[in-house]
Amino acid sequence: QFFIDVMSTSMLLSEWNYRGDRHFLIPSALQGALLEDEEASGIRCVFDFSAAFLPPGVFQRLLCLLMTYKQMHSPADSVNSKPNLYSNFGSIEIDPGCVVHL
Repeated sequence: QFFIDVMSTSMLLSEWNYRGDRHFLIPSALQGALLEDEEASGIRCVFDFSAAFLPPGVFQRLLCLLMTYKQMHSPADSVNSKPNLYSNFGSIEIDPGCVVHL
């Protein structure tokens, strides 16, 4: 429990309750990448840091932040779809029909 608390506090891990089961999202452990030609419908957030430096791990922390927001603001009995997560892309349904893509 200690490591879960430390990783959660530093946004390296996010708790994810999916269909009544307790899971943990660890974005730095995600494998595979979304190909550019794949389209996704919904709200799309694009952060382009090609002209500036950003510390490693920011994308992973954004995924954890979004999952934490989802867990805090979704009713316990809500049935949202399973997130679609890759090392360079995340698609998370915040509310039924409201999908955010990072």
